[in-house]
Amino acid sequence: MKKISQILALIFAFFAFPVFATVQWSLIADKIIIESETDSYGDQLYFFIIEQHNGVADHFISVPSFPFSYTKHNLASFESVVVWTKTLEDQSDVKVIVSLFDREALPWVPDELIGSFFINFDNPNAVPHWSSMGDECILDPAHAADLKQEVNFHQGSGKYKIMFHLEKVDK
Repeated sequence: MKKISQILALIFAFFAFPVFATVQWSLIADKIIIESETDSYGDQLYFFIIEQHNGVADHFISVPSFPFSYTKHNLASFESVVVWTKTLEDQSDVKVIVSLFDREALPWVPDELIGSFFINFDNPNAVPHWSSMGDECILDPAHAADLKQEVNFHQGSGKYKIMFHLEKVDK
């Protein structure tokens, strides 16, 4: 009888604590197309990513890392690049803000924001939701809950088309 009560206690203890599932999400840029540039001498593009947890920005990433950038010349050999990756647990409330910038050559001239969008991860197992953050970034609302998204950025005379996709790996 004592052994049965010990087994039942173990089973109860196992199920009494919540088990958190973890999922790894990755945002990948598959293709960057420069339709027209903002600068006559050529644009130097990079992504700046802000990761927010419960509304607090606590992780910042630049892709490619400074001082590198994407130009019309090196995009001919561009292959998919992981822009962001994170392992999320249940009860995670994560927002990933992705901004496209044009790096300016002179140190006293600030980099130019071309456009931004964000992806909400309310539940790591659910499909994330893509949203635009202004008129200079256009997402297809029909694909707001898809894992693939074509994002059109435009700022001044510059027009850029970037294909992204999300990958999910259960841990």
